[in-house]
Amino acid sequence: MRAAASAEQVGGARVSDGFFRTLGVHPVLGRDFRTGEDLPAAPRTVLLSYAAWQKRFGGRQDVLGQTVTLDGNPNVIIGVLPRDFHFAPAEPAEFWTTLHDANDCRGCHALYGIARLKAGVSFSAAVTEITQIAKQLENQYPDSNRGNGATVVLLPYVIIGDVRPILLLLLSGAALLLLIAGVNVTSLLLVRSEGRKREISVRCAVGASRARLFRQFVTEGLVLAVAGGTLGLLFASWATQLCLKLIPADMLAGMPYFPGEDPVGMEIIYNSDSPQPRMQIIGLVDDVKEGPLDVPARAAMYVPLNQQPASHFSAVVRTSQAEESLLPTFTEVIHQLDPGLAISAEKTMLDRIHDSPAAYMRRSSAWLVGTFATVALVLAVVGLYGVISYSVSQRTREIGVRMALGAQSRSVHQLILKEAGRLIVTGISVGLICAVISATLMRSLLFGVDSWDLPTLVAVAATLGLCAFCAAYVPARRAASLDPMEVLRAE
Repeated sequence: MRAAASAEQVGGARVSDGFFRTLGVHPVLGRDFRTGEDLPAAPRTVLLSYAAWQKRFGGRQDVLGQTVTLDGNPNVIIGVLPRDFHFAPAEPAEFWTTLHDANDCRGCHALYGIARLKAGVSFSAAVTEITQIAKQLENQYPDSNRGNGATVVLLPYVIIGDVRPILLLLLSGAALLLLIAGVNVTSLLLVRSEGRKREISVRCAVGASRARLFRQFVTEGLVLAVAGGTLGLLFASWATQLCLKLIPADMLAGMPYFPGEDPVGMEIIYNSDSPQPRMQIIGLVDDVKEGPLDVPARAAMYVPLNQQPASHFSAVVRTSQAEESLLPTFTEVIHQLDPGLAISAEKTMLDRIHDSPAAYMRRSSAWLVGTFATVALVLAVVGLYGVISYSVSQRTREIGVRMALGAQSRSVHQLILKEAGRLIVTGISVGLICAVISATLMRSLLFGVDSWDLPTLVAVAATLGLCAFCAAYVPARRAASLDPMEVLRAE
């Protein structure tokens, strides 16, 4: 976009005249593209995103009819899109223009089509029909359409990708958390009921029936469930809003085009629609992840930029100095070559990886899973405390007899901790096995992380062991401080 004496690179998208009508989107100000405004001879018009209207034009109503220069061509502003309109495949687009494409190259397949299914037509039927059309075109135009098929995918899949594995992971974590919470509540209620044995006996002695006691316990359970459910819903609502705010070998044997061959020295023809000389393959490079981090590296070929000049390209620089401090210097050097060049997205490679959609999705999922794990740890500690406390209450008479026969408080303390230690070691061992199995099964969700990360497993096991020991220490200390005379007298 040309602004005063300088140029600024801005996000934009070129669409056909019926794009917004297909999506059912209507401008909040001005009008939509008219039929035929995407033809080469039609006047150039542009629709503003709501953010661009506010940021660049101050939200003024008189923006309609103004001219903005994009890619060297003046475009008349005809409307403003709604605030809530977002089309992820083209984000962050501030300016929406029509195609105006006079190129008749049949081999230039750079456009994507968006359509609505006709009423009564299934998705599978649409896939079948579009596949047949692609085969027909391949037969009709073999020079340009050979090997170029077509398919249909759902728009949500294009926008957010395949999130089913992540959702299944989060659902499994939530189910496990629910199971732990249920077991813990059961154990705590058992401990509480053990402490109310005398109260229940007195109630039975004064005439309370079993049905009356049953209704009382059910009522207490319902009150607890309603209170817990209400707090859970409030927390879930808050967490959802928070998430929405946070919520972006062997080379020769593995090559798909020259399997088992050495392609160096071979010649290929690329883009057969336009007459170009044959290109000779002079070398091989290893796979480079130029696209999303969570998908396999795609096939790519590299040609000298001067042989195929482009108006839009990326510059990659390697340096031994601090990368962020050199970004302004690189910008100045480029502007010295041509002040009219628009520069955008100056980032270090680490920042680009960190801000990528795949990394953001995994990072958000990791935070959610980490939250689940923290809550699960707290519940496990509380549950272990309840189990050990219940075990101590069941063995109160035994402990009293032991101490009456001469057992020291220290030996009783060690006895309880030793039994708790067996539970802790067994639980951690089973947990480590399950963790390794789970990490192996969800390797596709990981990149740059080994599922057999020994330091992580050791650190988690040590943390769990320490927390579990602290949970068992309190009931063990209580058991060691019992007065044998009072215990035997109460029994």
